[in-house]
Amino acid sequence: MKYQWLHKEQTCDELSAELGFEIASITRGDIVVGYEEGRDEAGKKAQVPIIRRGIEIEFRKEPTAEQLARLDLMLPDLRRAGGKTLAERVQEVADRVAELERKSTERA
Repeated sequence: MKYQWLHKEQTCDELSAELGFEIASITRGDIVVGYEEGRDEAGKKAQVPIIRRGIEIEFRKEPTAEQLARLDLMLPDLRRAGGKTLAERVQEVADRVAELERKSTERA
């Protein structure tokens, strides 16, 4: 149950108090976000970690979608791995409205 956001300094207690649910740990600095094919120091093929600066928050229990959304709003300068930015969410809504309008005019 780990989720990642990029770059902000808060303690577990501070974040837990703001959110109203318990944070188990916060890891800051270089966060491994995946792996790619590469070479190790000896020149052999190896899985090399893909690293980004940021924070990783571990929860005591699985957070709800609403709790994750609150964190996204609290950390506007950060982007959750796999999450969407506000602009992307607005565009999704606009695209959905356009699709509904298109379907509505087809039926008429």
